[in-house]
Amino acid sequence: MRKHTNNWKFAYITNFSYQENVYPELVKEIDICFSSKQVFHLLVGWLNQHEAKELFTLFVSNFIEYYRTGCYQVSITCD
Repeated sequence: MRKHTNNWKFAYITNFSYQENVYPELVKEIDICFSSKQVFHLLVGWLNQHEAKELFTLFVSNFIEYYRTGCYQVSITCD
């Protein structure tokens, strides 16, 4: 019998950005899927394992620094 735990796991992280053209629009720039272990970037497509690890490390460190500066607030909700 499997013991029930209340651990949360990330399924994916998606980063959106405004892309300029005649009518700027919000598009998916970075998509990190933990279950498939794949990372997508708008400008280069699917990344190999080494590139994915580098981008993920940079993304997380930037996220933490922006949070520390009070640039945005993070909230977690359960729907």
